[in-house]
Amino acid sequence: MSGCASIISNMSKLLFYAKKLKTFDFRNISRIAKRVHEEHSRPYLLTMADIIWCAAKYQAAPTDYLQSDMFRLSHEQRTDIITAGASSEFVKRNCDLSRRDMLENKFNMYEKFSDFLGRKYFFVNEAAEKNDFDAFVKTSNLDEILVKPATETGGGRGVRKFKSADEAWDYAVSIAPAIAEEVLTQDARVAALNPSSINTVRPLTLYRDGKISFLAIFFRIGAGGLVDNFCDGGMVTPVNIETGVIEYPAADENVNYYEIHPITGAPIVGFEIPYFEQIKEMITKAALMIPELGYVGWDVALTPEGPVIIEGNLFASHAFFNFAGQHPDGKYFRHEFEEKMGWR
Repeated sequence: MSGCASIISNMSKLLFYAKKLKTFDFRNISRIAKRVHEEHSRPYLLTMADIIWCAAKYQAAPTDYLQSDMFRLSHEQRTDIITAGASSEFVKRNCDLSRRDMLENKFNMYEKFSDFLGRKYFFVNEAAEKNDFDAFVKTSNLDEILVKPATETGGGRGVRKFKSADEAWDYAVSIAPAIAEEVLTQDARVAALNPSSINTVRPLTLYRDGKISFLAIFFRIGAGGLVDNFCDGGMVTPVNIETGVIEYPAADENVNYYEIHPITGAPIVGFEIPYFEQIKEMITKAALMIPELGYVGWDVALTPEGPVIIEGNLFASHAFFNFAGQHPDGKYFRHEFEEKMGWR
């Protein structure tokens, strides 16, 4: 490379990193660096620099750094982390994002996968009538009504449960478009872990060459809240794809690990997911219906009658993949995912 070309190349790199620096949340980086310093005796400034380096080099969010203990990992191990940037690339390269509304608009999703939902529901939009809603509640014999936004919000935001049909209607209209639906009863074995929320299985599917493969399967467990999402205190753990057994402690958003549930005391490690083969059969059928969206995280509830689909997610949380306590051998998921995608 000539001297001039080398200068131009270096200037380009400097401009790239300068733009990156503008997007960094230095308060969050500082918070995480302080935590790593206090818990692992890592120099604070060195950790700050390393978090920034990992963001630039591996497209790792600060939470990726914390959850996967990146400060312990070699370069080779770090490249096996499914970081925020890597996760986004998986979606972009495996999905036609012009068709994302098939999942992110729940009116579309419910109509597409109505055979797999296992519950009664009512769409609330500008054309909905209160009389029709009252008739739906009465004929469906609903004691409780779950209301949630019909457009993608993430994290279970906006989901509320009502005993009063009038209150449910008023809330649904206030957030319309929305869906009002029957409250599911979950299988007693799953409810024993946490009865406050529906605890869901998250299979992650890949469509390739006319076939569906499972990249990973996770189990999300609530911890006293209405939903099992991280933002409501929930936790997550990987499930053995072949056996359906949980082999590692569940982790929450703050990177605390639980072999037994902190509220119910029920064992998590060793728990066997009910209806496991039925889940895989159902999700395979559903994923084949939307080949345009080849990388999807599904939320599946387990009722006494079997599994039902709650929703499908395009940008399924990559944070599930990276908890160090669930990868004691230091091997993460990226190489496995990319091999199944045909990228390696």
